[in-house]
Parts: sequence; structure tokens; C-alpha cells
Amino acid sequence: MKFRVDKEHGDVAYLHIEGQISQRSLSPVADPIKDLLGVEAYKKKVLLDLSGTSMVDSSGIGWMIMVNKRFKEHGGQMVLHSYTPLVANTFKLMRIDQVLHLCHSLQDADSLVTGGSK
Repeated sequence: MKFRVDKEHGDVAYLHIEGQISQRSLSPVADPIKDLLGVEAYKKKVLLDLSGTSMVDSSGIGWMIMVNKRFKEHGGQMVLHSYTPLVANTFKLMRIDQVLHLCHSLQDADSLVTGGSK
């Protein structure tokens, strides 16, 4: 699993995840979002582009829920978008849309966090 910052605009950060989000790719001590965005990372609105994500397993779902909780605790927001059909199927089976913010496209995710004002 590789992270990169596509861009930052004010309090909105656009991140891209490449590869699998799985037990094998997750480190119990690593915090890739904080590493990329700094100590104030969880106060931001972060749009995670999953178009390069090939698979998410139950550990990956658990990681996403934990990260989402950090955003909520610090006043930020995380939105997952542009996920592949396989990842969409995993989200649907696990009913993850009831816990996390999901959008089909970057445009939808951007509108969600900016209220359509950009």
C-alpha cells in the first residue's frame, strides 16, 4: 500500500492509495496519513482516492474505521472515492457505507466536503 498527496487546497487534502489495503500491507505502528500531512492531519478534510486500490480485506476495513474515528475526534473528515468495482463490492457486503463517507467520484467527494463551493 502506497500513499501520495495529489494536492492540498486550504484544509482539504487529496490523497491517493495504490495497492492492497490488507493485513499484509498495514503496519500496526505506522500512520501514513499523519506522516504525509503532519501533526494536524486529522483536523483536515481528506479525500482518499481508491482508484488504484486493488483489494481491501477485513483488516483494511478495520484500519479505515479506526482512521475515520481519528478524523471525527479531531474535527476533520475522511471521504473515500473512486473505488474499483471489487472494492465497491466489499464495501457493499460489509455495509461500510453506514460507517464511512463514500462517493463514486472525486467531484462528488469534493462537493461533499466543500458544500459545492469551490
